[in-house]
Amino acid sequence: MALTTKIPAKYEDLDKSKRNKIETIVENLNNGACLQDACKTSDMSAVTFYRYRQRYAWIQEALDVVRAARLHVVEDSLYRSAIGYDYETTDQTMEDEVDAQGNRVGGQKRRMHKKTVHVPMVPVAAIFYLKNRSRGEWRSDQYIKIDSSHTERTEIALTAEVRSIVQNASTEDLRTLSSMGARLLEEVKARSRAKQIDG
Repeated sequence: MALTTKIPAKYEDLDKSKRNKIETIVENLNNGACLQDACKTSDMSAVTFYRYRQRYAWIQEALDVVRAARLHVVEDSLYRSAIGYDYETTDQTMEDEVDAQGNRVGGQKRRMHKKTVHVPMVPVAAIFYLKNRSRGEWRSDQYIKIDSSHTERTEIALTAEVRSIVQNASTEDLRTLSSMGARLLEEVKARSRAKQIDG
């Protein structure tokens, strides 16, 4: 894909060499290179390129175009993997040269044959595509409905556990628990009063 974003003429502080390097980096990125490789082929460090990108808005705009193009390519590839696809390839074989009666008359000749190869769908790609493109119908979030009977069962279980702890606790442990409970109760009351004042 050809980029339409070109370096604006108003940036005269960039000499022709730097302009060419930056344009080459952006073009290499557009053609699929990673940033390190794109900078290396243009003989500019990635740090320097980042500095220019922060300084000139057109570079960031060009990178946004590149990123969007790459996303489209990946999305198209994901979709093709999700549904399966065919592609044509050329196969070559060596065949004997024969006459009209089928008798061998010479050596072997290379023959090219076109064939269609089918790549079946990849279920994981299909699931990923559906979950991200049609979330309302294909989301896998699990909603657990908690009704009053579930809450009551939980409260009964907690009560039984607390009763068991209290029965096996020493007098000193019970005093500590009691003072902790009193402090917690005071904190809850203080928060409740603060909310009433704010409200």
